[in-house]
Amino acid sequence: QVGAFVYSRMDPQSSIRFLEKNIALIKFSDLQQDTLSVLKKILIYFEAKGRRGYVRVDTGDDSMAFFTIEDERKAIKAKILNISEQIFTCYFDKQDVHYIVAGKYYIKVLLRLKGIVVQISAKAIAANKLDRFLWVMQICSPLIKNKKISYTTELDKEVKNKLHHYIRFCLKESIKQKLNEVQL
Repeated sequence: QVGAFVYSRMDPQSSIRFLEKNIALIKFSDLQQDTLSVLKKILIYFEAKGRRGYVRVDTGDDSMAFFTIEDERKAIKAKILNISEQIFTCYFDKQDVHYIVAGKYYIKVLLRLKGIVVQISAKAIAANKLDRFLWVMQICSPLIKNKKISYTTELDKEVKNKLHHYIRFCLKESIKQKLNEVQL
């Protein structure tokens, strides 16, 4: 459980109880004086806690996934709509969606995220019931043991760092956009 509580006055014992429950404390006067720096601190603490793996962010217009399909000469592509450290949602074209099968692993998937390129494997979890072109994919890594391939959701450090970098970027862009809307 992670949260934040904005306060104007609080006794030390109450603040200790909040902090013991992983609830951050934000002074109302600090929020009034410099909202942007408070939001930046929240992002920094959020990142330091390692919670970003559970955060799903909307991606930009140019975020794409390229799937290498066995026995096919071309890679099929999909537009990535949102992503976290563990999953992403993507939209396939009508001519390519028939290559995607629920429960199947795709060994070579290249994610292009705002200039960041990430090589992963992915498992097709399920299509959206209302839109069969919209799929949820689980991010994983291949493991080769005794000449057999298996998959794990444990990602190597480089892949994790790239995904976290992109998630931070999206969070910062979202905050900037919301602040601009508030100022207008």
